Amino acid sequence: MLKLAEFLLLIASITVFPIMIAARIVAARNTGFGHALLALLMQAVVSGLLNRFFDNPFLAALVSLLVGPAVYAMVLGTTYLRGLAISALFVIIALILLLTLGPLILGISPIGTLSAPTVTV
Repeated sequence: MLKLAEFLLLIASITVFPIMIAARIVAARNTGFGHALLALLMQAVVSGLLNRFFDNPFLAALVSLLVGPAVYAMVLGTTYLRGLAISALFVIIALILLLTLGPLILGISPIGTLSAPTVTV
């Protein structure tokens, strides 16, 4: 049961918390957990719909990169340019959290083992 709680905390910290942090950085009006979760879910739905609408995955991703900030702007109460900044900051913050928290949750040291080299004779 503890591993499930750790997994859910990891997922929330990698997905929802970066949106909350990015929204606060750009001074959006709605920066709470609920709004960030709603923005994330709506952006995922829009991306999924675009993938079904366009046959070319590259074109779907390109349109999603243009529409995603509008979703963030609408839900978080800010401008499109700030929504674009939220999208960029979300990726940066999520990668940092993934690289630092992921190994810790999995029980792996993020910096590796720091032991003295052994010499065999």
